Amino acid sequence: MRGSIQAALDGHLKTFQASNVAWENIIFVPNRNTPWLRSALLPASSRVITSLEPLMVRHLGIYQVSVNIPGTEQDPPGAGPANVIADAVIAHFRPGTVLHSGGLNIEIDYAEDHPAIPGVDWYAVPVSVGYRAHSYP
Repeated sequence: MRGSIQAALDGHLKTFQASNVAWENIIFVPNRNTPWLRSALLPASSRVITSLEPLMVRHLGIYQVSVNIPGTEQDPPGAGPANVIADAVIAHFRPGTVLHSGGLNIEIDYAEDHPAIPGVDWYAVPVSVGYRAHSYP
C-alpha cells in the first residue's frame, strides 16, 4: 500500500519539478544558491470502514513537500520566493485530484502551507498534502 501511494504522489510531484528534489532515502546535496524541495510520506491511519464483504480499508496520510530557499541577509527577497513556490505546489496538488498506482486510487483532500522554518543556511516552508485511498484486502 505505502509503496503504491508514495509512487503516485512522488510521480505527481515529478510533473511539477523533477530535479532539485530530495526524495526519501536518496542521497541529495542541495546547491547553495538554488531552491529545492524535500518530499516525505507520512501515513496516518489505515482502518476498516465497512463490515460487509468485501471489506474496505481507508488509508489516510500526509505527503509533505518542504520548499527550501537559500537563507539571505538581503531585504528582499526574504520569504517571498519560498511563498511563491509553496503556492505553486499547493495549486499543483489540487483537492479532488485522483492519482493511480498499484491498483489504488489516491485522492488529494487538501494542500496547505504551514509556518516557515528559518535556518542558518535555508528557509523552509512546509506544504502538507492530505490524501486518502481505499483498498479491498
